[in-house]
Amino acid sequence: MQVVPGYGHGVLRKTDPRYTCQREFALKHLPDDPLFQLVSKLYEVVPPILTQLGKVICLL
Repeated sequence: MQVVPGYGHGVLRKTDPRYTCQREFALKHLPDDPLFQLVSKLYEVVPPILTQLGKVICLL
């Protein structure tokens, strides 16, 4: 297992700028990479779920 920089407690309040930079790079250069696709999907799906569960005060 590897750590994905930009994910952690801080992402519950504001997206880590390191992740934003990595995401922009991956969108441009690695859009079909399976690992990037998984992380990207989690980035889209998980925050609204956490918000519904009351685990997040504010997002992004």
